[in-house]
Amino acid sequence: RAGVYQQPNGDVQVYYADGVFGLSVFERKGSLAWDELPAGGRETKLGDERARAYEYATGRALVWESDGVVYTLVSDAPPSEVAHVARDFGTLSDGEGVVDQIGNFVTAPFSWD
Repeated sequence: RAGVYQQPNGDVQVYYADGVFGLSVFERKGSLAWDELPAGGRETKLGDERARAYEYATGRALVWESDGVVYTLVSDAPPSEVAHVARDFGTLSDGEGVVDQIGNFVTAPFSWD
């Protein structure tokens, strides 16, 4: 984990980096306004949750809502790596925070443990 940034309104960004790629997860309490998302995304699922994925020349983004929180994952990692992280959202437990679990998954290949 390279940084955690909290805004006065409670929004949180957690940034992870492995020295090559970066991944940010933004978390905001509330519900996702699906109709206000940019056009061009692809509908997908994260476990039982509806999500929308975007591909850009500079990276990827994934947006979804779960338990009254809107999450946005943004990364410059290759599509296969981002898809691998996203697929694991369906297997995350409720004990540890989702953002912490993302970080553990993303940084595990680079851990010295």
